[in-house]
Amino acid sequence: MKGYEGISSVWGEISFRGITYKDTVITASRVSEWDWTQDGTTHAGGLTVVGLKRYLTPGVRVIYIGTGYHDRVRISTAVKEFCARQHIALTVLPTPVLIPQLASVTSRRHTLSFIHSTC
Repeated sequence: MKGYEGISSVWGEISFRGITYKDTVITASRVSEWDWTQDGTTHAGGLTVVGLKRYLTPGVRVIYIGTGYHDRVRISTAVKEFCARQHIALTVLPTPVLIPQLASVTSRRHTLSFIHSTC
């Protein structure tokens, strides 16, 4: 499984292998726009367990969350507790800090990423 090579960002855009997204979810097998309205995610409430489960596949060991350029997306206690119960490591960083770290990840096989591109 290929890694995150080719990922980059500027405020308002996440680019991955030549395709640009506003917000994105990257799984082991696909990359898609992250539509917050479908799972109740908000800046203040953060990523929901429902939203996380929507993309979670068996074998995920690490979840990366890019919280935006101004670090506005919060991570709920429920998500933190869910990940702890599932023995999934959670890496939560402002998007401009996360992107260079993701670029060095050589395999997406056991990862799931949620990346917010604006505030």
